[in-house]
Amino acid sequence: PGIEHPDVQFHFLPSTVNDHGRVDGDRHAYQVHVGTMRPKSRGYLKLKSTNPADHPIIQPNYYQEEEDLVDMRACVRLAREVFAQSAFDPFNGGEIAPGVNVNSDSEIDTYLRKMSDSAYHPSCTCKMGVDDMA
Repeated sequence: PGIEHPDVQFHFLPSTVNDHGRVDGDRHAYQVHVGTMRPKSRGYLKLKSTNPADHPIIQPNYYQEEEDLVDMRACVRLAREVFAQSAFDPFNGGEIAPGVNVNSDSEIDTYLRKMSDSAYHPSCTCKMGVDDMA
């Protein structure tokens, strides 16, 4: 409410996708992946050493800003509200994660801090282009 642009993105998946597809699900299921579209937290990317073969240090700083955690907590609750609709009843085998016993702000925050990651297209780590700042 009161936001002039989309602030959350929901990805509905008619399967289980664990660890970016590297781990098979143990049952037939559906799930949703959620993310905020304009997080306030800012991470960084820096060189580990002068050796170009060394991987860089990537620190996303997820939830550095409390507002991002509050927004994602709301996403968990909204996803639960969506999946509680009667249209899902014939397919609902119960919540797998974070789990029906994860309800308080603190419990949801712990789950989010453990499970959150980037979804293949993080941005704003470096200037792109052909000008002097690129």
